[in-house]
Amino acid sequence: LDGVRVDTTLSLADHRDFLRIDNGLELNGQLTIGRQSRVYLRGTQSLTGTGEVVFTPSDTAYAQGLFLEQSYTTLTIEDGITVRGGNGTIGRSDGYWNTASNVSVVNRGVIDASTSGRRIEVRPTGGTFTNEGTLRSSGGVLDVDGLVGNAGLVDPQAGTVDLSGDYTLDQDINVSGAGL
Repeated sequence: LDGVRVDTTLSLADHRDFLRIDNGLELNGQLTIGRQSRVYLRGTQSLTGTGEVVFTPSDTAYAQGLFLEQSYTTLTIEDGITVRGGNGTIGRSDGYWNTASNVSVVNRGVIDASTSGRRIEVRPTGGTFTNEGTLRSSGGVLDVDGLVGNAGLVDPQAGTVDLSGDYTLDQDINVSGAGL
């Protein structure tokens, strides 16, 4: 897809489906990324709109993902976008798919590990992760690497948020019944 707007449901549900995006995606519906499927973002990209990306956790052996395809590029998840579910990776795949390294991710939306027993990983691998939005765990584990600057809003509702990097945490966080 090249610089398109999606106002409906887009599903990558079959084993190892993939989609390549150039020049950004305005998502106003739902993009479901299932069993070992992935979205490749070529070059620096923005995910805009009012929609959501849902990682469906059917396969625990290999993660689904939003992967940057080229080194030294950035994915920006804009305000209005929610990424949720479980067993998904944002940024770089270090394992099976082995995508580009030295990538950066900027979150201005919501990333929510919402599926119990599953995780969402943010992996800039050699790059950085900047959070200007919300990092939430409403049931699963949100595992973030490379966080820099202010941590932004961290909301461990009913799961665990695991942060690593060189960041400042300047807010009170209620961890009752959750882990940080």
